[in-house]
Amino acid sequence: EDKLQDCVPETISFFLKSGVTIWMLTGDKRETAVNIAQAANLVGSGDKVIHLDAGGDVQQCLQDLSHTQCIIGNMPHSKDGKASVVIVVDGH
Repeated sequence: EDKLQDCVPETISFFLKSGVTIWMLTGDKRETAVNIAQAANLVGSGDKVIHLDAGGDVQQCLQDLSHTQCIIGNMPHSKDGKASVVIVVDGH
């Protein structure tokens, strides 16, 4: 099992609290990628995780993107005005 380097979760939390947007790119399977993101504090317990399959039909992908945009737009926001959303894009 791979382990995160020392202080990775704390460092990521610091940047997120500072308003920095963080993207994670990995070649891992979907479940592994989400587990890594959780261990690194990129995904919080209250975050909405949306899975988007971008490896199939282009029209379906566009519909899924539109649906995802609606979900995010209708989410309640926190006191700082931000919606806690994590989008996991899987391209197979």
